[in-house]
Amino acid sequence: LLQIVVFKNKIYYDLETIMNNDKENIFIRNKMNDYIPTKLVFLENLLKEHPTYYSENNNSFIEDKLDVDEQSFLKPVLSIYKRNDLIIGNKGLDYPIKKMYHYRNIFYILEGNCKFTLYSPNNNFSESETIFDKKIFEESLILDSNKGYKHVNVEVSKGDYILIPPHWFLDITFLEKSYIISSYFHTPFSFMSNLSHYYSHFMDLYRS
Repeated sequence: LLQIVVFKNKIYYDLETIMNNDKENIFIRNKMNDYIPTKLVFLENLLKEHPTYYSENNNSFIEDKLDVDEQSFLKPVLSIYKRNDLIIGNKGLDYPIKKMYHYRNIFYILEGNCKFTLYSPNNNFSESETIFDKKIFEESLILDSNKGYKHVNVEVSKGDYILIPPHWFLDITFLEKSYIISSYFHTPFSFMSNLSHYYSHFMDLYRS
């Protein structure tokens, strides 16, 4: 517990250090769910011109900017897989409601202010409410505004961490322009529980 307390009080990430090279590529996701590489120098204007666009799928961009020793506090026992990402969105962004497949899903607010809405897996969502894209391995929701889904709202701001349980769905409301670092970890057991989904995903990639 002492290690966790010390870890929470450290400066974990620095925005200027991460975003200091305008020539680096970062991915933009458009409304067609395509990931388009763009230079950092063009990112701000693109997000302003296209309110539905946001940045994610940036593991290769963010990976070498994180401290491996500090991240070891986040890892679960028997961790066999880790992926980091940088999510960037402007105020009012309509971010997809996504399922959290990994055993441990941690989000750190690098800059900004967001509302996280967590939807419990025991909502028993119907097929008409779920969309599964095998090519990018993503399950998302389109919810009926007239239904009372079981959910929890949490508002988070700069310096906050939030842990999302596996198999819950997450909706992020950007209350202002925000930068979020996410870290995902699998154990052998969580990976095996998703094996059928991974198989379909890689077969689709192979066919394409």
